[in-house]
Amino acid sequence: MKLDVTLPAGWQTATLPDGRRRAHAALPTGEIVVDVFPLVALPESFADLVQSFVRSESPPGTTVSVTQTQDLATRLGYPLGVVEAGAADAEGRVVEVRWCAIYQFLEYGGLVMLRAASTDGLHAARGAILDMLVEGRPDFSGQVAALEELFAGFDEPSA
Repeated sequence: MKLDVTLPAGWQTATLPDGRRRAHAALPTGEIVVDVFPLVALPESFADLVQSFVRSESPPGTTVSVTQTQDLATRLGYPLGVVEAGAADAEGRVVEVRWCAIYQFLEYGGLVMLRAASTDGLHAARGAILDMLVEGRPDFSGQVAALEELFAGFDEPSA
């Protein structure tokens, strides 16, 4: 099961050992790193998932603070939240800006994290990023999503 998002043309992609797809975009305003994670089962507390995801893998010695949240929907109508956050060092300098996208696909969640050294890189690619995010959809292949799939390929009995 995975989150299906189409990364903008020209972004270099690789699959990491933990199953996430990582993409790099070198733009005139700086580099953007995008991680697309496999689908996860949604926990009882959606807010806890959001908070732990936004703060995950922060640079050493930094504190992550949420600066803005936005509630959107995918083109297929699934809820999509985008959280903007900054990771600041001990002196208060922001060393990383991140946009975290959290999808709700029934009982599963999709997670995408975009990171850059400053807001300039993310804002310069804002249109392409939002287009990519709203097209996101679940891919439940490899998992039985409905009982109907168990009987695929069998002839239907005649009445």
